[in-house]
Amino acid sequence: MIQFSPLTGISADALNALLDDAFGTDRHMRTAYLLRKGMTAIDHLSFAILDSGVLVASIQCWPVRLDKAALILVGPVAVATRFQNSGLGKQL
Repeated sequence: MIQFSPLTGISADALNALLDDAFGTDRHMRTAYLLRKGMTAIDHLSFAILDSGVLVASIQCWPVRLDKAALILVGPVAVATRFQNSGLGKQL
């Protein structure tokens, strides 16, 4: 059964396992990670999708600054490989 949940209720280990599955263990070298470095995700804009209590997808939003402009960086949008192309990313 698919269920939406705030990401704050998800363990860091489960989230990291999902991100590793979706993007690979070298994901920390990507530009988006450098932009988010030292920041905390915006809780009320970050969500999870659970399937029978197991994390299968997530979306995070982060505060970033570009010059003097405050922006929100959307992502990562992660979907477990076995659920990719099922529409969960679009739902997030």
